[in-house]
Amino acid sequence: MAKYERKDFIFDCEQMLNILRHQLKRRENGIDGDGEIWELGQIIEEIEDWVRRARSNELPPQDDRCARFCYLVTDTWSLNSDLGSKLCGLADKYRRRLP
Repeated sequence: MAKYERKDFIFDCEQMLNILRHQLKRRENGIDGDGEIWELGQIIEEIEDWVRRARSNELPPQDDRCARFCYLVTDTWSLNSDLGSKLCGLADKYRRRLP
């Protein structure tokens, strides 16, 4: 497996933020999908915080990392959610692959 670096993580986060912002606009316009407006807003804030910390090299040690939004996604969203799967995949990279 190729080494996963901070720049890769930042790129992945920015891609996810684009998807989330698009989904948020859809919800605000009354279009159904995964996540409520407030949920998507919280997830966006958490990932933006990850990006800030990654850019300033202030990420917590791997053992102290968690993605709060994963609990929300796994507890309330559909098990077949493509967006939920992508979010949990990003959370796994944050927790396990990013040094």
